[in-house]
Amino acid sequence: MKVLAAVALLAASTLPAHAADFGSKLGGLLKSSTSQTQQQGDLISTLVSSLGVTQGQAEGGTGAIMAMAKDKMSSADFGKLSDIIPNMGDLLKAAPDAAAVDSDQQDGGTSSLLGKATSMLGDNYGLEDLNGAFESLGMDSGMVRQFLPTILDYVQSKGGTALMQSLKTALLGG
Repeated sequence: MKVLAAVALLAASTLPAHAADFGSKLGGLLKSSTSQTQQQGDLISTLVSSLGVTQGQAEGGTGAIMAMAKDKMSSADFGKLSDIIPNMGDLLKAAPDAAAVDSDQQDGGTSSLLGKATSMLGDNYGLEDLNGAFESLGMDSGMVRQFLPTILDYVQSKGGTALMQSLKTALLGG
């Protein structure tokens, strides 16, 4: 009987330690998930507040920019970018479908012609590809250039100068 009491006492004394350990691990997991959502929220909310766009426009515009970056960056660098911009998949899904945007612009729209002319003159380094996506989100094509400084600053603050330069080169050339 004394042995059973000793075992019960020993088990009871270690239970709070395991419960505390489990609680701290669970808290860490929840904090990590919340932190990722807040990080993305920080970028999106900054775009919303500084540029006066809606959350959907901020997500779609960022997604379009990230889709372009994905096509032009190395997979290793885009992987690093995905690590610092949580929910990258959701942002990419929020981007307008490029094929639909291209077919909409084939109707002779002046923005498409202007984008192609500007591209031929070498002014936008491929950013004209994003004009249609931004217009389909209800934004002026000039908003592309307004999104970039905020996104580049965010990437530099979260991922460092080298990653920001890689993104900048993918988007702007040079």
